[in-house]
Amino acid sequence: MADDDELPIVAAYMVARGRVAATPYNRTATVYGRPGDLAAVYGLDPAHLRVLDIVNVRPSAVAEIAALMNVPVVAVRVLLDELVDRRLVAVSGPDGPPPSPAILSRALAGLRTI
Repeated sequence: MADDDELPIVAAYMVARGRVAATPYNRTATVYGRPGDLAAVYGLDPAHLRVLDIVNVRPSAVAEIAALMNVPVVAVRVLLDELVDRRLVAVSGPDGPPPSPAILSRALAGLRTI
């Protein structure tokens, strides 16, 4: 059916609420959760919170986040732009700045627990 074929596009539009990402994060760029102010989380959509749930467990690639959320990469890019603006995540890799020393220390501490 034609309606079933359009469902992924509609779902992506709903997740992104019609917004377009300003930063074209590479699919392989790594997203890190950042310890942040709880007030910065106020007013976020469930999709934003899902991204935070994913990257606060472990750093994840943009494409991996999209796959876990079952949405297109373009929708994740929109969510990431907003989370970066609120300083709740950091993106590093081909199209993002390198992670801060605090994030690297947190990642190293996590690796040491393994």
